[in-house]
Amino acid sequence: MNWYKFYTAVVCFGVLFSIEGFAQKNPLDKVTEDQLKMTLYAKDSAAPAIYLNKHRETYFDYTDKDGFLIINEFTERIKILNKAGLDYATKKISSYKRDESKEFVTGVWGNTYNLENGKIDSKELEKSAIFEREVSEHFDETAFTMPDAKVGSVVEWGYKTVSPF
Repeated sequence: MNWYKFYTAVVCFGVLFSIEGFAQKNPLDKVTEDQLKMTLYAKDSAAPAIYLNKHRETYFDYTDKDGFLIINEFTERIKILNKAGLDYATKKISSYKRDESKEFVTGVWGNTYNLENGKIDSKELEKSAIFEREVSEHFDETAFTMPDAKVGSVVEWGYKTVSPF
């Protein structure tokens, strides 16, 4: 009887641990104070911004209604080094559409990190700051600008694209 309880507890713990692992939305490490203190990229001193990390995962899903879908999950982290680098705090994502089929963007999230009085301050991207617009007959665009981005900030975001093409 004790082995049964032990086995049940281990299985339950394993299932909960697996669910928690899938719930994480950010595959990147935590932003560090060293990243926020960086003022220059040694390999290119003129760089306005640098990618600290970029992650992409692509997989297929199948539904009876749509058939096979291509799903891409993106996560990016960028250090803004100077005023020209502030352009990197804005992300524009194009989505293709044709006839009744279209790609779409979902699960957009983001954070801006700044060093304030020796502490790391984080500002989350609000859903109301994410905009969608039609660019042309065949393209839509999802766009956002990270809040409180300034020279010295680290910005990061993630999103998922789903495509029937």
